[in-house]
Order: sequence, then structure tokens, then C-alpha cells
Amino acid sequence: MAQGITFTNYVPTSLVGVNSPSPTLAAEAVTGLPIPTGAFPGNVFYLTEQQAQQLSSDVCHAGWYMVVQVDAGATAANIKLGYVGQQSTIAGSNTAPGSLLVTDASHGLAIGINPVVFLGAVTPGNYTIVQVSGDGQLYGSGAVAAVGEVLAYASTGEVAAASGTYGANIVASFAGISKATTGTAGLVRAEIAFPFGTV
Repeated sequence: MAQGITFTNYVPTSLVGVNSPSPTLAAEAVTGLPIPTGAFPGNVFYLTEQQAQQLSSDVCHAGWYMVVQVDAGATAANIKLGYVGQQSTIAGSNTAPGSLLVTDASHGLAIGINPVVFLGAVTPGNYTIVQVSGDGQLYGSGAVAAVGEVLAYASTGEVAAASGTYGANIVASFAGISKATTGTAGLVRAEIAFPFGTV
């Protein structure tokens, strides 16, 4: 288990499209001050298939989710539903004490280090929920996969079927295993199991 990860019983009211200026994902309407909800950047929680479906209008699936802040330097165009991002600081470090910052795949610590899956567009600097493992959906840029194929991600955060030998370059950009065959660009259901992930 990764150091600095805190598990919580927090259950959000929605998974997809969370884009909040508040670290608790809720703010008082007049003052803008955070409202206590149980959410805090770095908190990890598990949702069953039924819970995830209800909280995402059938987009998300069973798995581990995390409350995070998107780095202000992230490229907003690379933060969309199903795009892979990465951690940009280590939780509890001197640069981000008590919080967890993520960014788009092109600005992360290094490819393969603590990847996450975005669940919608997020304004850089705001807080959101990301998926860190489980049954999820990744965005493929074309005819990306057949069932059981390894999916690798590029610097944009989009995935494609991994090609060539499974050397260090494929393992470093590993995003998951396809659970469906796709013929066009769009979301592909996959078993997300990052080898260097946080859970």
C-alpha cells in the first residue's frame, strides 16, 4: 500500500464531471468556504458496481476512486472522461503536504508513476474524483482494442492497443486490459490495474 493514502467512507453525490474549487468538493454559496463532506484530497474509497452506476448515470463501474486536486499547470484539453493522467506530487511531501496533486499525462512525474483516470473535464487548480483501479472506461483514439488486449496510454492521455514486445516501454505506459472490442474512437471498458499505481 502506498504511503500517505487514507481510506475513507466518503461516498460522493456524483462521480462524473466533478469540478470544484473546494477541497471538500462542496462550498458555501455566499462565502465560498468549504463545507465539511468527508472528502479530502488523497482520500481513497471503493464503490460497488451498483453504487458507481448510480453515481455516474451508468458511465463508471466498480473500483477504487480518489479525491484529488488537478495541478494548476495541467493542460485542460487532456483532462476528459476516460483520459489517463498522472500524479504530479507525492502526497504528504514537502511540495504538497496532506494533499494529492494530479495532472495530465504529459506533465506527470514520469510515465507509469501513479496514473489515474479522469472522469470528466476539470479546470486546472480545481478538485475532482479520479479512478485509480478496478473496472473502468478509458478513452481510445481509434480502433483501439480487442478483448484481452493490453492498453497503453500516450502523453495526451488517450489509450491504444499496445504493440510490439512487452518491454519496459509498454509496462511504463500500461493502462489496463481491454474488456471489449472497439472499432472507433471512444470509451473502451477495461480492467484498470496500474502496476505502479497508488492502490
